[in-house]
Amino acid sequence: MITNLISLLGEYVDLEPDAKSFLEQNIPIEYYRKGDILLEEGEVADCMFVILQGCVRTYFRKDGVQNTISLRKENEFCISWESYITQTPSRFVIDCIEHCVIGRFAYDVEQEAYTRFPKIQEFSRVFKEFRLAKNQELIANFVSMSPKDRYLNFIHNHHDLSQRVPQYIQASYLGISPESLSRIRRRLGQEGYRAPESSK
Repeated sequence: MITNLISLLGEYVDLEPDAKSFLEQNIPIEYYRKGDILLEEGEVADCMFVILQGCVRTYFRKDGVQNTISLRKENEFCISWESYITQTPSRFVIDCIEHCVIGRFAYDVEQEAYTRFPKIQEFSRVFKEFRLAKNQELIANFVSMSPKDRYLNFIHNHHDLSQRVPQYIQASYLGISPESLSRIRRRLGQEGYRAPESSK
């Protein structure tokens, strides 16, 4: 699993051997069960989660309702950005939708890596720029698209997640009620729509 993690980081920058060795020694691999909480509301995010296997979500609670803001799967990173960067209590919860294998890239390890390995600092910059661009795209789509179009965009770009994530979480992520999502799916079925084949 640690080899997979190093390969994932290598997709962003060309890491030198010493940097790879440092990460191998300082990023523990941990195993979680479905339903386990990685970060609770009010806790300070002291690490970045590198998902090697499984699926996790980030959500916040309001009036007793869980509002999902992100879904992450294999070969992706998950983090409560505001809490991690400012080292203040998180407004969000991160939990496991499936059994997961996760690398914990701790905040203090990242800070040490910055001073020792310029390539890791470059990775951080490139990754954060990538996430900023993707988050802006998600916000624009959420504001400009109808619920039906948001759902179609979701299953086209994340068809495997549409098969793995419970429908009530999908609805929350799309900003609609589970009943509305059921109506959209039913209407699409009546129109003869066929979802794309999963690439998994």
